[in-house]
Amino acid sequence: MPKKFEERKVLSCYKSMEGSEIYYLKLLWNGDMPRPGQFIMIAPAQGSGMKRPFAVHCAIYEDNFIAIAFNIVGKNTKLYSKLKTGDKIKAAGPLGKPFVVDDKYENYILVGGGMGFAPLSFLASGLNERKKTMRVLLGAQRPEQLNAGGFMPYVEPFKCRISTITEKGRVKTKGLVTDLLEQELRLDKGKSMVIACGPVLMLEEVAKLCKAKENKCLVFLEEMMACGIGSCKSCAVFCKNGKTKHVCSDGPIFDAEEIDWGKLISSISNKSLAKTVQETDNPMRIILRGQEGRTLTLDSPIMPASGCISIEAAEQGGVDISRFGAIITKGKTLLPSFGNPTPRVCETSEGGMINSIGLENLGIDNFVSSELDRWLRLHSKIIVNISGSTIEEYVKIACKLPKDKISGVEVNISCPNVDAGKMIFGTSPKLTFGLITALRKEIPHIFMIVKLTPYAGSLTVDVAKKAVEAGADCIAFSNTYPSMAIDVYSLKPKIAVGSGGQSGRGIHGLSVKAVYDIAQANLGVPIIGVGGIFNHESAAEFFVAGASAVAIGTELLFDPDIGPKIYNGLLGLMEYHKISWIGDLISTLRMK
Repeated sequence: MPKKFEERKVLSCYKSMEGSEIYYLKLLWNGDMPRPGQFIMIAPAQGSGMKRPFAVHCAIYEDNFIAIAFNIVGKNTKLYSKLKTGDKIKAAGPLGKPFVVDDKYENYILVGGGMGFAPLSFLASGLNERKKTMRVLLGAQRPEQLNAGGFMPYVEPFKCRISTITEKGRVKTKGLVTDLLEQELRLDKGKSMVIACGPVLMLEEVAKLCKAKENKCLVFLEEMMACGIGSCKSCAVFCKNGKTKHVCSDGPIFDAEEIDWGKLISSISNKSLAKTVQETDNPMRIILRGQEGRTLTLDSPIMPASGCISIEAAEQGGVDISRFGAIITKGKTLLPSFGNPTPRVCETSEGGMINSIGLENLGIDNFVSSELDRWLRLHSKIIVNISGSTIEEYVKIACKLPKDKISGVEVNISCPNVDAGKMIFGTSPKLTFGLITALRKEIPHIFMIVKLTPYAGSLTVDVAKKAVEAGADCIAFSNTYPSMAIDVYSLKPKIAVGSGGQSGRGIHGLSVKAVYDIAQANLGVPIIGVGGIFNHESAAEFFVAGASAVAIGTELLFDPDIGPKIYNGLLGLMEYHKISWIGDLISTLRMK
């Protein structure tokens, strides 16, 4: 019978170790207790939204409590991490089919990648009760993910793979956990059952290794679920016999041999649409190759999006710019602009906001005379974002740019063109072509980025084509999306001018899709992905979709130190994929 959501008392919630983002949540669990292999569903901590499935990390039957391990990856998990002893949260379970011990096997090899340690620890306790012999292989980027304490009472020897640090009782090696498995299977000769949990790419490799060595292999699958009881059919698993199973009702444990990995994971396309070449030992250096020999070399493919860092904040150390390959300035207009009336911003759900700042700035002359040199003392590569209401204004700004000091210009074409009845430049391929042609004539040698607007909709790729045809060296997508929020008590807009631009996590998927579409058009210039980046994984999505660099916007306002975090996370992802250069991640989307 489906398990209903009931309030569960929080016994404790704590970090695995200082500086970690992994938490252990213990819940008082009356009624049916989970068995190894099962999971629970937890309702959002606040408001509505999708429920989240969590593997059971341990269950103490005599004390009626269970524990889950989770990593902070979004709003809900962040809220879960703040739960205190005595709080209540709604949860349902146990769900899924439990692991059934096969007495044919006396020896087991447990293989975990990242957070895959969580269900394997519970499984190890069950195997220990049955007097089975176990070896555990764990792979992780951070030591707290290895959770040796969850296995040591049951397992000897304990092996693991860490990329950054050595701790007492743990083995430091570099590479992937599947390398350790391959070593074990050479000596095992098919005697042991292998049980694995982790990223799906890792599981596929585990399945291949086990098949080659004739080891029985079971895998934990962790698909996203909406219901957890088999109703929505969202967590599909395609099988070799043509049937479809579901993680929540048929799993989460599956025989690796029955899975059609070709449908779950299709082959990687090596097609690279970006004009990038590795010419250095720096694994994060990207050379953006524009047209007619113009280039922009970035020691890091990460930049701040225009509008999100002021010179004052940077000088005072309020924002960590140490891992940015270049600085993109706030938008500069011909004359000083005092900006729009307040309120200019309002927060939206899922870490986003609507803003209508109105391009507040001191004008291009004041920028050149009093601000640019201050930026150059902080960073060697400065890209100036420019905005105008007519082509003539854009050209006048370009004339004032000190071409020997700046590394590039970013043309904001989200501005209304007065001469065209306030039609936004970027919504018209014809207007875009005219503007970029005029600018290229004025600045023939400067690397030019054209920042597209989502207002163009289905014409986005056409606008990009015309920008490149007119001389653009690089395309950036996107600027903010048109949006509005209303205070239902005052019956007034939350933004003074009525509406504004949506930014933050909510626009991420829309921007990734647009970057992919632009990349598929194969325009011959690199792309900068912008929109909703909040960690290294959301940044990496842009690279995989076809971008050669990324720019972080709203998240910088929430976390001024996000730049180095994303930089280090991308290095870890490169190690996971066994690549030595960030450019090798570009345009690697797996498509059927």
